[in-house]
Amino acid sequence: LSERPPHPSSARRSLLIPIILLAGGVASVSVSVDFDTGSANPWTLIGGALAIVAGVLLTSPVAIRAAAAAGRRAPIAVRLALRDLSRYQSRSGAALAAITLSLGIAVSVMVVAAAAADGASEGNLSQNQLLIRTGKDFISPEELPQMRTAVENFAAGIDGTSLYALDAVIGHDSVAAEQGGDAVPPISLARRINSHTSRFVTTLYFATPELLARAGLTDDATVDAFTVHTGDLLFEPLAARDTPPPRIEHYDATAYGSVPTALLTQGGLDRYGFSRRPAGWFLEANRPFTPEEIAAARDIAAATRLYVEVRDQESSLLAARAIATGVGAFVALCILGLTIGLIRSEAGRDLQTLVAAGATSFTRRALTAATSGALALLGSMLAIAGSYIALIAIYIDKPGELADVPIVELTALLFGLPLVAAAAGWLATGREPAVITRHALD
Repeated sequence: LSERPPHPSSARRSLLIPIILLAGGVASVSVSVDFDTGSANPWTLIGGALAIVAGVLLTSPVAIRAAAAAGRRAPIAVRLALRDLSRYQSRSGAALAAITLSLGIAVSVMVVAAAAADGASEGNLSQNQLLIRTGKDFISPEELPQMRTAVENFAAGIDGTSLYALDAVIGHDSVAAEQGGDAVPPISLARRINSHTSRFVTTLYFATPELLARAGLTDDATVDAFTVHTGDLLFEPLAARDTPPPRIEHYDATAYGSVPTALLTQGGLDRYGFSRRPAGWFLEANRPFTPEEIAAARDIAAATRLYVEVRDQESSLLAARAIATGVGAFVALCILGLTIGLIRSEAGRDLQTLVAAGATSFTRRALTAATSGALALLGSMLAIAGSYIALIAIYIDKPGELADVPIVELTALLFGLPLVAAAAGWLATGREPAVITRHALD
């Protein structure tokens, strides 16, 4: 008779099932990845990841009820917005789950990209280092003096720069013949994974007196090679015949990927019958190389068939983080736009009552802004928490990989997205809804 719909009945959901799913997912994921061997069990990894996602999504209704309870002393517009989210939990919970899932994917991309980024003591080179290579092309004896002179002149023009000639270690002709090629293969340092598998570690260079002095070492006839790397190391490729295990001695230094950190001694060269050939030059300054100096080095390299390597700025990782932030925020705003319209239409009669009681357009704007801002804030919080739960389980053996937190991107999602959502909701609800105008005319 009063034309008022019955009060929606809300399902009471506890945190027991989400907690069980999260605990099981974390346990499953944590045992599925082995970073030492680079292997993973796909079934436990996928199953654990799905359990974590389901556990996070099932916390959406609980989070909405908690937000409504926390906003009991908030201003009237905010209190009503949070109450409506709790009343129409079927739609608001589904929307929050969708927002959480979209933002969770974005957060995972950001955090993994940040973990993959090199720190100041990691990467290929430091900003004070520069590598000039001869490349894989054959360098004739006539070309080498011209290249050497150009590089030496360049290094002499930069104060405080040390220049080191690099000689790559190459195998004997029998190895080349077995591989069916004419080029003599370079020898690298590898780490043994198992009896059938090894993994490349770094290029092997001849230990010239200058490189030994830079590392604080002296040549030793009882040592085949010096290196900063550890583990079960070997030389690759070797001849098909039986070869003695290498006598490798460790020394402490920063293990940049392209810096000569594996040095074969003269004794090792003779013991294995290896040879050496010019491979380039390594430059190290007492300050970072300027863009102008790097450009000059590249001009010299282009004129002499050389290749220049500088510190990798990892622009692709930065772009991935920016794209993930933008796409995640855009998808979340689209979901919010669809959801707010449904919730506000269902609460249309309540809005009529507010208008009849004298509520202004400010109150209508505040209702929509609070609704969209609250959903965006809850979605961001759940997405960040869920993503870190999953990634901590994956990186449980190497928690230090997650030490580099993408603060800028996470701040944009945690604070910037709710502000943008609230502002969009405020601006989009300036006009009086048609249902209110129609009933007023009636």
